[in-house]
Amino acid sequence: MIAAVLSFILFTSLVVFCQAKDSAASTKLWASTCEPYLSALKPKLQIGLLDILPNERFVGFFSSTASGGTILLLDVDKHTWKMSLNHAISLKRAGSEMVVHVLAYEPNICGNFAKYEVPCFYDADWLVAMDKAYIRWTGREILDLKMLSVVMMGRMVASLFAMCEGYNVFLSDADVVFYRNPLDYVFENVDMMVTSTLIGPSRDWGAPFFVDRPKKFYTLNNGVIYYRNNPKTQAFMVSLTGDSIAHLMKGPDRQLAFLQTTFNQYMQKHNLYLYPTRKESDKSTFKLNKKLSNKAGECYDCYHGEIVASKITTGIFTAKKEMMRVGVFPMERYVSLCSAKNITDTNLALAASARAMRLNETNQWGWGELPGGHSRLLAVHANCINNIDNDSGYTAARFEKKENWFRLINSWFL
Repeated sequence: MIAAVLSFILFTSLVVFCQAKDSAASTKLWASTCEPYLSALKPKLQIGLLDILPNERFVGFFSSTASGGTILLLDVDKHTWKMSLNHAISLKRAGSEMVVHVLAYEPNICGNFAKYEVPCFYDADWLVAMDKAYIRWTGREILDLKMLSVVMMGRMVASLFAMCEGYNVFLSDADVVFYRNPLDYVFENVDMMVTSTLIGPSRDWGAPFFVDRPKKFYTLNNGVIYYRNNPKTQAFMVSLTGDSIAHLMKGPDRQLAFLQTTFNQYMQKHNLYLYPTRKESDKSTFKLNKKLSNKAGECYDCYHGEIVASKITTGIFTAKKEMMRVGVFPMERYVSLCSAKNITDTNLALAASARAMRLNETNQWGWGELPGGHSRLLAVHANCINNIDNDSGYTAARFEKKENWFRLINSWFL
């Protein structure tokens, strides 16, 4: 009797799985170069992924970008759409040719991007499907912070979809401003390039990844990251998606940041160690040597490391020592408000960098090129602006404070 019931459940699951795979989005995804990696996922994780795929309108969302190009993905809601536009404009001023694509999580958002000819996708049914899946898997409804988990699901699925279609992906939070094109600093031999922030000791959020800072914990920020499209990063993205779904299926998402924590735990599990690029740079000119190269010609405060790619997705890679290379964007010239030491000095330095960009100054952006051996800042992330009036939620007041701070440092371009 038990065997019969189990057989029926398995049969029913397979029927649902096959029906779900007939949707336009899943058909395109499973027909892509990611198919071997998707098929290597456990059946329940494949079904979980199918539960949160967008509808047929999403198919072709990235088609305006030439194959092999780089897509900048931004998550946008009623609190962040202005900052997202500001982010996109700053990138254009900085000389970036990335094609911005917006994922909207509330109605009446996409109209704000139409006049800028920025592709924007919104579908209420998709958001409901992700919300229901989250509650079903975790057994928890997160009230006002629930949107954050839906956003993480959306960025995870959209990044996977874009990479499986052959695009490089730059995933970014909305509350970021770049004063120089970040792609100029991406090493030519890396598979991904990520930002990093100093945190307190927490194995959930990070680790002592940096070999010259062995007692300090850093999180690798999955909210500002570049993926170069290739089989290794496709396999990684499929694995990250599968493990994130598996994590949610185990119960409550207590950290409320499953994508960030899963990413960092991946890197810990696969023994990522990051080495300072200054050791691969000329000590007087700060220029990179032949081992590492990028368009900027220098990345003195960057880091680099690698993990064994064959360990990422079991059975996918046959080469025992095929490596996936990881780079870290400039550490000293990227300011996270989480770790800024002197906010007054930081504000002055950021305003000076913004002024130089507004004036189209092309010189003195390299390491140590300012008088006294100082350097201009390249990017800022307002990810730790304190809440107003003891406001502890995902509220308008919190994001208004971020906007006002960008104005204060001359970095508001709307």
